[in-house]
Amino acid sequence: MVMTTVSLQLNMPIQSARILNEETEPSTDRTAPDTEALTQGSQRVNALCNALQQATENFERYTEELFLSHKEQIVRLSIEIASKILAKDQHERNYEIEKIVSQALQAVPISKQTMIRLNPDDLKTMQQMTDANQFTTPEGVHFSGDVSVGPAECMIETDHGVIEYLIEEHLKQVANALSQTKDETK
Repeated sequence: MVMTTVSLQLNMPIQSARILNEETEPSTDRTAPDTEALTQGSQRVNALCNALQQATENFERYTEELFLSHKEQIVRLSIEIASKILAKDQHERNYEIEKIVSQALQAVPISKQTMIRLNPDDLKTMQQMTDANQFTTPEGVHFSGDVSVGPAECMIETDHGVIEYLIEEHLKQVANALSQTKDETK
């Protein structure tokens, strides 16, 4: 038997050592999978997955309950924000009255005598747009100025009655829709 000398330089201390001898019997193969350890590991992974699934379900339930418990405040805050934005746009005249009138007319059956009452400043804008052929007034529709109508609003009088196209009414409809939507998620 020939002995060979080997020198090694290690970056860390040796934790354990084992001397191998060709003449000794091979030891049991420690690389073979330990069935019991694998089973226990699999059970632990399954338990962790179940715990994670339960935590996810609890979190989803908590967020839904939290949202539902604050729905009134959320709806109120949303409407207040929308109201402030609309008030700013009204004040700065940052809206298109012709689109508002067109949308209002789509919701109303036109009769022989349909009168649309607008804020006097909006009436001027509509007359300018009509004169410039940027808005076509449907047959039987007439406009009049009314100081009681706010900017970006209109009132339509037909043979069937009066339809108010007011911002406050739209905000109320949005608030009702938001409240109903939240109620349906319960």
